Amino acid sequence: MAQDADAVREAIARDRAELADTVQALARKVDVKERVREKVSKGTEQVQQKAGEVREQLRQVTPEPARSQLSVLADMVKERPVPFLVAGALVVGLVLGRLWARER
Repeated sequence: MAQDADAVREAIARDRAELADTVQALARKVDVKERVREKVSKGTEQVQQKAGEVREQLRQVTPEPARSQLSVLADMVKERPVPFLVAGALVVGLVLGRLWARER
């Protein structure tokens, strides 16, 4: 009789553990915000990894004089970003204007 009671207790404990695991798995599936956050994080990591690979490939194919000039230009942009932003916006506006004019 004691063995039967012990076996029942063990079965109940095992069922409780399985049920707790199932409830946790369902809670993870229902937590849409967390799943989206995980996917965004994973996507961000992939993009950063790919950007690093492209950056390294560019370093390998760019001659040293060009690299030093790009470094100087990057420093100038960091010191005074507003004129470069304005110039960039102007270029983008011109390109979009030409594309829009072609479609008409």
